[in-house]
Amino acid sequence: MTCGELADYLTAQPRDRLVILEKDAEGNGYSPLFGAREASYAATSTWSGEIVNPDQEPGAPRVVVLGPVN
Repeated sequence: MTCGELADYLTAQPRDRLVILEKDAEGNGYSPLFGAREASYAATSTWSGEIVNPDQEPGAPRVVVLGPVN
């Protein structure tokens, strides 16, 4: 999902609606959204990766990371 796709979806939602994150794709836990930040990301597979230092990984794409409370 891109920032634009997320923004389009969120624009249609009530502004006071809480954002909840799933722990995993199977729904094995949930947590409220704590915050968002920009980072550089290096995929290690099609479903996982690592946040990396952009000075050490200059080709890593910039991403928005949504962080859960827990």
